[in-house]
Amino acid sequence: PEQVLCAEVANVMAVIAKQVPYVKFSELLDAQNFCVEKTLVRLVPPSVVRALVAMIIYDLQIDAGSAHGTYISHIVSPPGQAAQREAMRHSCTVVLAVMLQRCPALKYDVLEAFSAAQVFRKKYVRQSYMAELLDLANTGLYQTAMEVMLAEKHGAAERILQLCFCHLIPLTTGQVSERIVVLTNKNFYVLQKPKGRRCAVCPPERFCPAPPKIESKRSYWDMTRVVRGLGTQMLAIGWAEEKW
Repeated sequence: PEQVLCAEVANVMAVIAKQVPYVKFSELLDAQNFCVEKTLVRLVPPSVVRALVAMIIYDLQIDAGSAHGTYISHIVSPPGQAAQREAMRHSCTVVLAVMLQRCPALKYDVLEAFSAAQVFRKKYVRQSYMAELLDLANTGLYQTAMEVMLAEKHGAAERILQLCFCHLIPLTTGQVSERIVVLTNKNFYVLQKPKGRRCAVCPPERFCPAPPKIESKRSYWDMTRVVRGLGTQMLAIGWAEEKW
């Protein structure tokens, strides 16, 4: 029951953290960011952050085999419990990534909670998980900057639902190329990274020295099929041909 409750709490907090940035507080970007930060700090205070970190550490200990006690190691996990724990960890990670991205004042609290668990409580935290958390936060910064760029180009706000860096293989050429695939609430975009070396001083979300170039823009109405390959590393998308 405790794990079910934690999973539901984490899911609710993830929904709150993802939706608050899309509440319109002001037309000015700086004022909007300020209001989003204050709202998130109010809704996700440091005590909640520490609770989310504790949920993540609990899951990591079970994965590492270092958990112990009657209610952890000595009882066979019921079907679906592993998937439930994975969903709980993902929801907690989403919340922490949003806090790292939107609330600079809480960055120390988030990272210090993991350090305290490792140093003082001798808990095991995978380096790969910390890399995943920081990568998700950096992707969030890049996604926010991309939303601003698309709004400036098209004069209308579009919400990015998914952004990923991938290798694209068009059937027309068959050549593998690195692209950025962006799914918004309105269109499907394929963007090309700027050529040349990236600025070594500015962060990626500054788009220095040049922003990504929109290579193609398609409507979801033109999508005919989505074929999932083996595993989760390949996806094929079919589009309706244009008739002139």
